[in-house]
This record gives sequence, structure tokens and C-alpha cells, in this order.
Amino acid sequence: MSSKVTHPNDLLTVVNGLIILDLMDKAYDLIGDSRLDGIVQPPEGIYIKGALEPYFKYSEGLSSLNENGATISHSNAASILNHMLDVVDSEGNVVLRGSQLKDKFEYLSSKPTAPITVIKLAETVMLRYITTTCKYSRFTSKYSFYSLCGDADPDAIEEAIEEAYSPLMDELINFVANSTWNIYFKTMKGSTLIIEKSVDWRIYDWHKQQLPYDER
Repeated sequence: MSSKVTHPNDLLTVVNGLIILDLMDKAYDLIGDSRLDGIVQPPEGIYIKGALEPYFKYSEGLSSLNENGATISHSNAASILNHMLDVVDSEGNVVLRGSQLKDKFEYLSSKPTAPITVIKLAETVMLRYITTTCKYSRFTSKYSFYSLCGDADPDAIEEAIEEAYSPLMDELINFVANSTWNIYFKTMKGSTLIIEKSVDWRIYDWHKQQLPYDER
């Protein structure tokens, strides 16, 4: 094996296993669950349908000029999407082109089309299992579990997430199994969490130790 490895990082490109977890369906199951009352609401903005982050985040002081030169003050994201004009901030800088909205109109919404915060919470719980069980994982969650909880009880939220997502968590646990020395990578595409199992860290480290000291 060592004769085929030109650099230890080459080993990280080898995928020894992959699991794909769609977090969307179970998130809908938690709509109306009182344990999640008070969680952080998604930022106001224009969303591509199914996306977890806004395509354009709304802020105060945005306006447009209509074809007659009259100023339209936007009080919310829906106003921007309804008019589909160039948008300027309070200093007159163009921050969004109307042509961008027109090109993507059928995919856009002035509100999230999915339970975004629930999906983010689920992602943090799933990834925490990996990072605590497999200490050589090469990622961290983009989101903080506790910052997403808002005014809700973190323990109650975790209980609700674990109950709803138990089938997916079981899949993840079985995927990792005894491979706790492996290095893991993650990708989040929309509501789909992809976990890749890479090389055993001990093998990676052995090859790394063969490098000159200043190249390790």
C-alpha cells in the first residue's frame, strides 16, 4: 500500500464508505411539536425553494425605483419579490438585480419552504455523534445547536430530534459501526447530509510520519 501513496493526503481522497441522509421528511413530522416552540426563526429573505439559507437576506432601508422613477420602499422580502426591480440599500448601492429575480422566479419564495431550523438542529445532532465517536473527523457543524434553540429548552429539543430522527440515527450508527478510527468528511446539500468514510487515521498518520519533519 505504501508504494502507491505519494503523499498522505492522497489517502484522504479515497472513499471507503458513504451514507446519504435526507433530513427533510422527519423535520415536517416535528411541525407543531410544543417542545420546539421558541426555536430561532430563519432570517427574513428571499429563498430558493428547499434551501436552508436565504438567496437574499432582507434588511431595513431597501428600496427600488419603478419605471416612472418613483421610489418603492420595501418593508419585507415579499415586496422585493413582487416588484422584481433592482434593489438598492440606504446608501444607494445596488444589492440585488431585478434580472436575477426574474431568471429564478419560479424557484424563489419570500418565505422558507421547509422547516429550516429543525433541519439545522437535526444536522448538529447527527454530526455531534460523529465528532464525539470518531475524534479524527475532519469537519464541524456550520451551526450551533444551542444558538438554534432560542427560547426553547435544549434538552426537550434534543429529545424531540432524537425521537423523530431515530431511524436515520440508527443508519448512521450502523454506518460508523467499529470504524471509529476512520477520518470522516461531511457535505450538506440542501436538506441532504452526506457523510464520507475515509482512511483509518492510524494508516494516514503512519504515512505522514514517513515525510521529512518540515513537511508533516
